[in-house]
Amino acid sequence: MTRPVLEKTNRRHSFLKTFIAACVIAIALTAAPVRAQQPPTPRITIDDDCTALAYAMDGRLAYATRHVFNLQKFQVQRDDIWILEKDGRRRKILNGEKMVRGAEAFSYTITRLRWSPDARRVAAELVTTQVNAKGDEVTENLLLFVNQEGKDVKIADGDNAVPGAIDGTWLAGNGKLAYLTETVKPNLMFSITTIESPGGRVFPLFDRHSFAALSWNAKLGTAVAIEKNLSDASVTRLVELNLMSEDYRRLATLDSYIGGLSFSPSGAKVAFFRDIDTLEVRDMTDPTLVARVNVDYGAINWAPDEKSVLVKRGLERQEGDLVWVQLPTLAADSENGPAAPVTPPAPTPILNGQKFRDFALAPDGHSVAVILLGKHNLQLFDLP
Repeated sequence: MTRPVLEKTNRRHSFLKTFIAACVIAIALTAAPVRAQQPPTPRITIDDDCTALAYAMDGRLAYATRHVFNLQKFQVQRDDIWILEKDGRRRKILNGEKMVRGAEAFSYTITRLRWSPDARRVAAELVTTQVNAKGDEVTENLLLFVNQEGKDVKIADGDNAVPGAIDGTWLAGNGKLAYLTETVKPNLMFSITTIESPGGRVFPLFDRHSFAALSWNAKLGTAVAIEKNLSDASVTRLVELNLMSEDYRRLATLDSYIGGLSFSPSGAKVAFFRDIDTLEVRDMTDPTLVARVNVDYGAINWAPDEKSVLVKRGLERQEGDLVWVQLPTLAADSENGPAAPVTPPAPTPILNGQKFRDFALAPDGHSVAVILLGKHNLQLFDLP
């Protein structure tokens, strides 16, 4: 009498398993179209191969496009710079074919753009390639300075460029600019230099200090930096630098830092990644006030109210999605007391989770410009 009951029970369990599996498949099929949704329609699409982009404080967008052409027996790349006006019109301010420096086979790609705080000048970071007398290719960084009309901005020695300079920015006020120079290769440590434009003197800053990373606040003429001692690289300090008066202020000694340093627009906060999935935020007035949030490592853009940040998860100039991260209230973090808690992961994806190569959030927070994967086209999306 036992065997029929077991067989009946097994048949019932088999039916239930089949029914549950069918429900799971149905749910998955129903959800698939949601996951496959395309992002909202972009307000503007530019079908060029874009290499860099940056918003001005007035909402205009500067962007660089790849420009390859034949020059006698050489094929060279000399990128162009464009400005996208707020009404959607665009105009070229730099024609790469007319940019000639040194050797005939001079080539470059633009990797970074920065506007001056008054939105009248642009600093472009170039990676250049030339062939020397021995026939060897020589690669070098170069900072190029032009105004919003594309005319050269003359600096020291009457040139509009600084060889070997990295990550340059215009500072507010009298046209002073600042940039980094590599002191420990490859891109491990940097020194800071300023130049007064036009034709001003070159002036090294903080020459007794070595910095592993730096984030400018051009409007305030300040910066935050990660300082390391060359004789003891295990000590990592977060510091504030006044680039006008050369004042130095130590904020905190960090027990962990991997990258992503970002100074908020108001100068009230600084953010960075302490590890691959923890974003740390500190108050500039009282650096012991800290917040930590779970989010995967990436590039940071601040929302206008500085209560949240937009993060492109992933490495710089590689694919990653965009997520809003709400910042919690900062709490006291003491070496002798309990550490500030890590907020559970709650990033909010935008643009349906599509991945991009690069991005820039408009100063008003109402739109985002992105460079797509593949052909590197530029698109502009409105945000709610």
